[in-house]
Amino acid sequence: MLETLPWVGFGLFCAASLWVGIRLLRLWTRTRQVAELLAAGALLLIGPLGFGGVVLSSALESYSLALANVVWALAAASVNAGSAACYGFSKRVFRPGEPRVRATVITLMLALAVCWFGELWTHRFDASRPSGPFTRASDWLRVGALAWGAFEALRYHARLRRRLALGLAEPLLVRRFLLWGLGLGGAALSCSIDATAKLFVDRALDYAALTLLDAAAGTLAAACLFLSFLPRRGRRSTPSPIVR
Repeated sequence: MLETLPWVGFGLFCAASLWVGIRLLRLWTRTRQVAELLAAGALLLIGPLGFGGVVLSSALESYSLALANVVWALAAASVNAGSAACYGFSKRVFRPGEPRVRATVITLMLALAVCWFGELWTHRFDASRPSGPFTRASDWLRVGALAWGAFEALRYHARLRRRLALGLAEPLLVRRFLLWGLGLGGAALSCSIDATAKLFVDRALDYAALTLLDAAAGTLAAACLFLSFLPRRGRRSTPSPIVR
């Protein structure tokens, strides 16, 4: 029973990421704004395509190791690309026109690419054995992308709350920034638990405290992402809470 809890949180996060990502993708087809595309790419590539591919790779291992290796390699590429999109989205929306931030983001994107090719070179994405240090490094780069996005959204939410007190901001927009920040924060916490556990143990699910914390973080991320893009009843609203 306890071992199934993280999978529940994981499944909810993937489902919420799929739903929100598709809505953002549909919005991008109308606006053609890069920010919407980056946000959609981050959610879809990390969630259903990336994490979903990792689960599929594990399921395929007993049937065809070669196929499992290919699926794992594609899933890792998807997660890293989604992390890069997450960095790009935060830079474009929250830190436009800052050359140092731009240079840092480009460096982190290149590091994600290096990690994928490094894992391919050293471990060939062999699903039958633990991943190598390049994948461990990419795990923390993903945590950084999600945590930074959460920090920027919550920081902007605090600014909007001050404007709300003066009647210069919409309550719905303020609430959506909060939910977006909490959603990314929950995802960052879940990923950091997984990344930390992999440094010390083979199976984090063998530890009850880690299992419960991981499940709670994944469920929080899913709920907040879903609610942040939930249209208001009785009127049409833009599905993006923070894209300007």
